Order: sequence, then C-alpha cells, then structure tokens
Amino acid sequence: MFINKSPSGENNICGENVAYYRKRLGLSQNGLARQLQLLGLAVTKNTVQQIECGKRFVTDIELTFLSEALGIEFDTLLNPPRDAASRPRTGASAEPKAPGGMMR
Repeated sequence: MFINKSPSGENNICGENVAYYRKRLGLSQNGLARQLQLLGLAVTKNTVQQIECGKRFVTDIELTFLSEALGIEFDTLLNPPRDAASRPRTGASAEPKAPGGMMR
C-alpha cells in the first residue's frame, strides 16, 4: 500500500525548513506570501501557514518558487531537519542568498 505522507505523518517534508528559513530572513508568513506573489505564485498567508505545519502538499513548481523567495538552493528545502528544534542542515548551500542569487 502506498502511503502519501512523510514519516512523521505530514503532507510535505519541506514545511519545517520553509518556516526556519523564512524566520532567518525576518519575514512573516504574510511577507513570504507577498514575495511569492511578486514572483508569480498565487498563494496567501494561509497557504504558507499550511505548508509550514505540514497540512498541505507542495508541488515541485511551488518548491522552485519557495527556494527563490527564500534565497536558498532547491534541495535545501528537502533536507530533513537535523534535530527536534526543526533546524535543517547547515552548509554552503543552506546560507540564505539575497534576491538574484547573491549570498547574504
């Protein structure tokens, strides 16, 4: 039987990382939603909240927009959190970048 959930029972594996990197950039959920809208993705604050808490499935297209808005590599969002504090792995690719790909 196919199970369409993460090992923790959530509908995505990127939500905790989205919340972590959003907070690192000092963005609110509404602020991230606005950034995504400016990039062309139709989302609201509620969409971001549902992604972060694992209640919403996330498409590969949305992952691409999220990584651009957060200034990180696509695969960074898919790395599992390193500990119970929901901190993703750190490294060169995990450092947030300014819009346009420049490192902060």
